[in-house]
Amino acid sequence: MKDKVKRGDQRTSAADMKQEDDASFPVKIQGAGVEPFELQVHGFWLVQEAMMAVFGREEVCPRSSLSLALSGMTLDPLTELQSLKNLRPGATLCLVEESYSLRSARVHLARVLELLRAVGPNNALTEGRSPSLLDSLTHTHSTDSNVPSKGKGLKRSSSNTKTEPANQEGVPPEYILPGASERPLLAILPHNTRPEVPSSLQDLSLSCWNPPPGHRKLQGDFLYFTLVTLEGRKCDITSCPRGFFLNRSTVGVFDPRPASSSPVSHCLTDLLSHISPAFKQALTTLRARPQLPPVEVMLTPYCTLSWLGPPSASHSHRNPLSRLGLDQHSGAQAPDWNEELQAARDLPQGSMEERLQRDRALLQVHTSHSL
Repeated sequence: MKDKVKRGDQRTSAADMKQEDDASFPVKIQGAGVEPFELQVHGFWLVQEAMMAVFGREEVCPRSSLSLALSGMTLDPLTELQSLKNLRPGATLCLVEESYSLRSARVHLARVLELLRAVGPNNALTEGRSPSLLDSLTHTHSTDSNVPSKGKGLKRSSSNTKTEPANQEGVPPEYILPGASERPLLAILPHNTRPEVPSSLQDLSLSCWNPPPGHRKLQGDFLYFTLVTLEGRKCDITSCPRGFFLNRSTVGVFDPRPASSSPVSHCLTDLLSHISPAFKQALTTLRARPQLPPVEVMLTPYCTLSWLGPPSASHSHRNPLSRLGLDQHSGAQAPDWNEELQAARDLPQGSMEERLQRDRALLQVHTSHSL
């Protein structure tokens, strides 16, 4: 009888411990130039999982190469949060800036480029999103303004019924009717109903002095890139293990020494905000923009590469991500399409789930080959 009671107590205590581990609790995140905020974490999380949740916050983006510290001690990424002794609800975790490597510096620059890229229907048409899910095609205008409230409005509306037949709901536009003299292409391209995000830079590209020479690589220089601010100022920036700083190089003179008025910033956007007041204002507007609905951001398996979309100024003559070595298809060896196609065709087809998986693999191979 006593053994049964002990076993019951052990099961109850084990269930209580599991419930405590699954429960979330708030912690405070601060440091690294980020405004303090609260984050809900779980006890069974690893430190690196908590770090991924931190990187997903708007306050931290696009910072990278950060680590968490508790009571002045840097936490191991593979340590569970429940094993930390001083971690309690309401505890403060500090963000610590880590040194960059060549790979992490490229990733940080790519994240900044992705942040500065404006999101709109034109990009959606070229990034594999279905145009039928765009707000410009699914949005329906309100008809309350067309309903008259007084007698004068009724007389006015009755007198204009002959001149406004095309504005009624359900009537097709004139350019698709038989006998139309003009076929405008602009009506086929969806129109963005949201306010456009202001541009933050005129140009951002790798410098003509990149890659750094051997003696500068020994001193820690990773990348050289050039930018042109909205004020028309052309600047050369150096990426190093401590962050980013403005150098003295020009188009005709190579001088990698730091400029006298340039601080070393761990985040590139902090340096750009120090250089250009217009960039700082545009970045604030970019962070405050309304987020797109998830259904519009979701990628579809059928890519819609529309030739009607206007060309992008940042992708017309170069792909910055491929030049940074971060492109998915930037490998030295091209993929073997025939081998991938045959491997997809050889997948089993016994059950419905296996057939669906085989169809998805075939669709992925055909889509990547057509691009």
